[in-house]
Amino acid sequence: MPITINGVGTHYYFKRNVVQNQGVCEHCRRQATLSDYDVGLFIVVLYIPIIPLGRQMIIGECNACGMHRAMPLRQWEQLREEAIESGLNRLAQAPKSADAALALLGTYSMFNQFSDAEGLAAAILSTHAEDYDTMLTLGAWYESRQQPTEANACFQNAVRLDPERLASKRIRLFDEMEAKKFSEVQKLAAALLEHGANENHAVLFLTAKFFNQHQKFDDAYTLFKGLLEKFPDLKKDKDFRRAAREAEQGVGLPATLVPAKKLGMLD
Repeated sequence: MPITINGVGTHYYFKRNVVQNQGVCEHCRRQATLSDYDVGLFIVVLYIPIIPLGRQMIIGECNACGMHRAMPLRQWEQLREEAIESGLNRLAQAPKSADAALALLGTYSMFNQFSDAEGLAAAILSTHAEDYDTMLTLGAWYESRQQPTEANACFQNAVRLDPERLASKRIRLFDEMEAKKFSEVQKLAAALLEHGANENHAVLFLTAKFFNQHQKFDDAYTLFKGLLEKFPDLKKDKDFRRAAREAEQGVGLPATLVPAKKLGMLD
């Protein structure tokens, strides 16, 4: 990053071609707005740009911590052209390959070529609609682009192809919560809890909070109890403790799941 002391040093000026996306900052690990853009790097005196040092590509600048990666713009452009050409060649050699198409989609996205990416995504949806894993990956891509309608279409296609897969059950769980079909939510949550995969605990925590929100405290309590049996470390999480106590109070029980802290430690 540029350094300026008492107005003397290096500084960025003349920002262009800003592209912003939502994501997790690789530096501070917070959900943030990440910006890519090209900018001039200058030697400055009294904050006045004096000597240009060339244009830089700023990659993933976080609006929370300000950290980012940087490289010479020409080098970035060369990498972009080489990566896209390689992806196009791979897809040309295997035009029916979903993996090749998804790899090129990722390359387009990495280098902010979103017009090309949108066209390719539509083509993937058209030609690989019967491929379960492709639909999940494409749905996640549409989610990252904040296009919920397209994302949901992909996810529902995956559910249609195999409703009993673990990922399908997670999708169905969110659908049933949105529809407030409590008995179906309870059944799907129980199935995911029985599976016990680590990636399920965040989804199930949201489900337990959903039961709390709708005063289904018996279902919430049962789910919190099951989560603690599968993932004991959850009792250290402040949000989990608060929500579990709400469920316990709702069913008229003392704080048995998450005992009160004592001298800074859990009992």
